[in-house]
Amino acid sequence: TLAQAQYLREEERAELDELGRIAEELRGQDACLKISDLAVGGKELMALGYKGKEIGDLLKLILSEVIEERLDNTPEALTDFAEARCVDET
Repeated sequence: TLAQAQYLREEERAELDELGRIAEELRGQDACLKISDLAVGGKELMALGYKGKEIGDLLKLILSEVIEERLDNTPEALTDFAEARCVDET
């Protein structure tokens, strides 16, 4: 921000402060922001019969569904979703 004009620095600092506040709020809510934050992982999906690349693809889909709040980040909800997809694909 030091390379910017003074008035732009103030705007940039305000934006950075707001991003920091949002990040702290998300940490406090245990928000699910990455695949490793999901309540299930590759082992659980392998137990359901998924293999290789489809595991990664499904984890990305599950993460998207959790972020969009269409799925709860619980083992039961995510396993049910994965099982339903497995049945749909056969």
